[in-house]
Amino acid sequence: MRFGKVAVTGGSGHLGQFVVRELERYCAVTVIDRAPSPSSSPFVQIDILDLDALVKAVDGHDAVVHLAALDFAVDASPKAFFETNVQGTWNLFYAANLAGARKVALASSSSVYDLNNADLRHPPVYLPIDEAHPLRASDAYGLSKVVGETIAEGFSRRGPMETVCLRPVLIMRPGLAAETVEALAMIERGEIDANDPGVVELPSLRSYVRPEDVARCFRLALEAEGVPFDVFNVAGADSFAPEPTLAWVERQFGALPEIRRPKLFAERPNAAAFDISRARERLGWEPEGDWASLSLVAVESV
Repeated sequence: MRFGKVAVTGGSGHLGQFVVRELERYCAVTVIDRAPSPSSSPFVQIDILDLDALVKAVDGHDAVVHLAALDFAVDASPKAFFETNVQGTWNLFYAANLAGARKVALASSSSVYDLNNADLRHPPVYLPIDEAHPLRASDAYGLSKVVGETIAEGFSRRGPMETVCLRPVLIMRPGLAAETVEALAMIERGEIDANDPGVVELPSLRSYVRPEDVARCFRLALEAEGVPFDVFNVAGADSFAPEPTLAWVERQFGALPEIRRPKLFAERPNAAAFDISRARERLGWEPEGDWASLSLVAVESV
């Protein structure tokens, strides 16, 4: 591990607990959060909007993983999403830069592409979706993530601090996989509509990622050297759509966009709509398992 001491904001959250456990195997970790942490690592209870407290909490750390934010699943106003996620992110980067941290890894989101059930009028420009795909976020949450990435890139230009942004798709936290399996079954039985499931909000592209895989990607992002700024999609290698990916996308949006890697979908019909080649090549990251194995475990655990 490049860094001896790493702070994790939002380390008490669903994803944060996985990231903390992953990093604890390699370095000393400090959890920064409003809610108490189940980890035995040092814990600092603050709000990321409290800049003075955040500066003190981050001081002395070699790197920071920034997860603290209002998640899109939280029932909050657009104003709260934008203020918390944008101001909180700027506060963190400012504090980390002041502390002399050498790297910050930011939790962004695939919401920057605005490819969700909220607006099916805007299909992907092409498939699979790589990091160069246009960012078209329009809601407060997605916009806050776009601005967060801009903040990260801006601080990296100052140097010498490196920054990296990860864009996870739907993270299958504990319990969510089982809810998703049940929602898919209800859709198949005709009890609910595919675009308005009611049980759990399913992303239109049916992409997912395991929290363990996201946590490992954060560790690998910290370990990567010589890159002042970079952005990575983080997704499972397949989708949980009930049919081949291209057929599903065509049914969802009414037509297929440009297919830039036809061989991928020919060899693996259920390949994810998101391209994870960049994380594979630059970080050495690979998602584990597939939807069939994950859903089987989810059903057996209920």
